[in-house]
Amino acid sequence: MKKKPQNRDSILAKAEKFFNRENYSLAKREFEKADRIAAQDDITEKIKICVREIGQLKAKDLVKKARKYAKKSKLQEALRCFEQAYGISGEDWIRERIGQLKGDLSGSDSIEAAIQAEASGEYEKAAGLYGQVPGIQKGKDTRFKMAHCLVRAGRYNEAVSAFKDLTLSDYSAMYDCGFALAKVGKYHQCLNIWGSIESDDSAFLKQRASVRSLLAADLYDRFEHSEDFADIYQEGVSIVDFAGDGGIEDLVEYCKYAWIDQLWKEEQYETIMGLLLPFPPEMEADLLTLYAKIFFKLAEISGEHLSDFIMFWLTTMYHPEISGKFSGRPEERDNVRRALIRKAEDLLKKYADVGDKSSKAALACWNVEKKLVEDIQALVGDREDLSGLICSPQFAVRFGKSRQIIQVIRDNRSFFTDLEHYLLTGGYYSSAGPSLFYLENRQYDKALAGLPVFGSYDTGESEFVGYCVERVQFACGLHCLEEGEGLPGQYIETTVNLFNKTSKYEQELIDKAIDSHEPDKLRLYEDVLSELYSRRPTKGIKDALSLVMSRRAILMFNMRQMNSKVLNTTIRKALKLNPENEFARGLLGHVKINVEIEELNHALDRHKMGKACRIAAKSENEEVRDVFFEFMERGLKEFDGYDMDSPEKAFFLRELYKWCADVDESHPILDKINNKTQTF
Repeated sequence: MKKKPQNRDSILAKAEKFFNRENYSLAKREFEKADRIAAQDDITEKIKICVREIGQLKAKDLVKKARKYAKKSKLQEALRCFEQAYGISGEDWIRERIGQLKGDLSGSDSIEAAIQAEASGEYEKAAGLYGQVPGIQKGKDTRFKMAHCLVRAGRYNEAVSAFKDLTLSDYSAMYDCGFALAKVGKYHQCLNIWGSIESDDSAFLKQRASVRSLLAADLYDRFEHSEDFADIYQEGVSIVDFAGDGGIEDLVEYCKYAWIDQLWKEEQYETIMGLLLPFPPEMEADLLTLYAKIFFKLAEISGEHLSDFIMFWLTTMYHPEISGKFSGRPEERDNVRRALIRKAEDLLKKYADVGDKSSKAALACWNVEKKLVEDIQALVGDREDLSGLICSPQFAVRFGKSRQIIQVIRDNRSFFTDLEHYLLTGGYYSSAGPSLFYLENRQYDKALAGLPVFGSYDTGESEFVGYCVERVQFACGLHCLEEGEGLPGQYIETTVNLFNKTSKYEQELIDKAIDSHEPDKLRLYEDVLSELYSRRPTKGIKDALSLVMSRRAILMFNMRQMNSKVLNTTIRKALKLNPENEFARGLLGHVKINVEIEELNHALDRHKMGKACRIAAKSENEEVRDVFFEFMERGLKEFDGYDMDSPEKAFFLRELYKWCADVDESHPILDKINNKTQTF
């Protein structure tokens, strides 16, 4: 059947419909039909738009295909599609992408050529070809291959530059880089890199040893022709342990101190300290002086490293070789020493006055150590064989002099003023010494933790360590009591031992106990004093226990936590311990009155008149009898209100008279009773 011909308007309507739906191919066909019927400018313009849009769609399709080819590394096909797309759209980014693809195709050719050149041993050519690879294609592997080829080609400077920005992650690259560095005279850098290679290969180990020898020779040469002491020292340190002789070690040591001299002029004290740590096993006079000076400077500038400053400064001041240079005259030498010690002490006081806790602790340690060093100097006297032992306790521990000093202390016991002086001096120089320093600054937990375990120390220091244990446990125990905590049981034994050595600590405990006024704290002190009294019944402990016991009892009574009977019993116990306890004696009278009044009231409340009469009659206190007669007066006043007949009232009055007369035959209440009796 033949199609019905369409008119121009229906064709245009159909074309517009396709155009609005962006179906430009069908829209173009319909617009062309309409144009053939009757040409118009607006239809021609619509056809141009359709042609342009159809081209853009084709270009987009070509770009999509090109990207798929590129992902599959089909660069040639991708290039063809991009070129066709560019021919249609003319967009700049497509042109740039075409240039990249052409470069990639060229790079691929370069890589392939480089691989072939490397395989045939043409390393310089291969390196050049690897270098021609465009940057976008020159990945890490390509750069490593180029650097490797440069090394194999003998182009060592270029190889070093090529390795410069690469992260060396495998031994092969590390070896190549180190080899190139060695070839250009950078032996220290070579050894640093080769140090990361774990290999037992004899050829490699031999090579590394050769580079060390080359570095040693280079260091000697640089030492002769320059004053680059810092680099010579830093590089030399790395090979000291591998050198076959002591020559390089001497060179490194010399450069170290030459560098320190330069740093001192530049006031680089922190850097100097870094070079001086860790401390050497032995300390010569010149080195000791250097340590004292550097730690003084650091303390002066920052207020830090005070412990090391104290250790070196005090030891330096009394070192015979160093102090001998102060002056040839003993008196002048002592004046210089005192001035230098005062200078250090003023520095410590300056920081302590600011309120810094660590500075105050340092000053406390300084005061202790200064006295100890003075004692050791006085003990050693003019004996040259012992002059090297004049040092602070910290220095003695750090440099292995403690045992000798302790032996000297033991050999000269008569030098010390008393047993406490002897034990304390030896204690500070013993392995328990740090605990005494902690104790000096009330760091009780650290003091306890720092005590050496039994059997872990030398037998020669046993008596001093034992004293330290007693001293620390006593101080910590006293701290516990002051904080309201109970005293650990094992401290009692060590406390008794300490008191047996010196009574001043017993007096310290007594003073603390007597100065206490809180019931709970008094209870703790009473328990401790009681336990100590059972083991060490001294007059001081006995009297203190008596006073604490009586004080606590009256406090408990006033708080209604103790009745009169228990109070009376406790006071009597206190007086039995110390009959001269004025406080307890003063209490006893009041307590006795309270007890009698309580007993009297108890009897009266229960109408046990016979018992009440006996209590009042026996009592020596007017207050007790006053209570008795006040009760009788009230009874007499209330007499008329009693619901009794006359005979009963007469009987009551006779009994009342008898009770009162038994207590006091002359008391005025008797006349009042008689007057009442006459009315019946």
